[in-house]
Amino acid sequence: MGNGYQLRMTDITKSFYGVEVLHHVDLHVRKGEIHALIGENGAGKSTLMKILSGAYQKDSGEIYLADTLIEVDSPKKGIQLGIGIIYQELELAEELTVAENIFLDQIGEGSLFVNWKKLKQKAEKVLAELDLHIDVNREIKQYNIAYQQIVEIAKAISKDIKILILDEPTSSLAPKEVELLFKILDKLKNRGVSIIYISHRMEEIFRICDSFTTLRDGKVTGEGRVADYTIENIVELMIGRSLNEMFPERLQHQIGKEIFRIENFNSPKFKDINLTVREGELLGISGLIGSGRTEVARAVFGIDKKNNRERLYSGAEN
Repeated sequence: MGNGYQLRMTDITKSFYGVEVLHHVDLHVRKGEIHALIGENGAGKSTLMKILSGAYQKDSGEIYLADTLIEVDSPKKGIQLGIGIIYQELELAEELTVAENIFLDQIGEGSLFVNWKKLKQKAEKVLAELDLHIDVNREIKQYNIAYQQIVEIAKAISKDIKILILDEPTSSLAPKEVELLFKILDKLKNRGVSIIYISHRMEEIFRICDSFTTLRDGKVTGEGRVADYTIENIVELMIGRSLNEMFPERLQHQIGKEIFRIENFNSPKFKDINLTVREGELLGISGLIGSGRTEVARAVFGIDKKNNRERLYSGAEN
């Protein structure tokens, strides 16, 4: 590999319904490095990665794995070429075991019968390579998000991947779980796997990433070695203005009367939720994945069932 790159995407363009969303994008990633792909929401990061993994097809441009020109026309072809992607929303079968999830697409392949003992042994071997020793016979839903994510990584490395794409991998992890993930990524890096790391968390990028590419409005605005830049430099490349102009001045407005209230809101998935919303107010509901944010919103809207003892108030009742 004369140029030293494990991956080169050159002059990539992509349009949806006549609107070009990627404009002649280049991405270069070396073997055994963690490369940060940085940009605001809508910058084109996910579209570019879906092209690399085979979920989308490029309109023009070329993709090279080492020095070989490749065409990734489907996710299956991406896996065959050694390209794995782990989305923010994990793609696991909750009712199946760890072993079954790791080798889900290989169960019974070429045979009418499954050798369960061999399957479990293979799963244990893959996890041992990551220094992770968990019960492969347990259903995946019995493990927390961090371990589920590592099982997704184990699925990928069981297929001998060369490129691993991670989309906001720490968004739902606690600090200790983040450390576990970083330990795993360091092992993969030392094995020569190239990792493309999508994140908005600059402190993580400066801690674990070797190089970066910034996108803005579907165009490359910068690339280089992380160590040669400051956070302020990279943010400016990402958003197109200096960091001290990152947040617009907050407009003054009057918060009005209460228009909506929830008291003792319950369902099988959350308990005793209380909140109030006033006129002209923007209320945020935050929490890790699985904390119940979406479930609360769905129950308020009436999509999901709720218990009968909760009380909701709105409008003129207040």
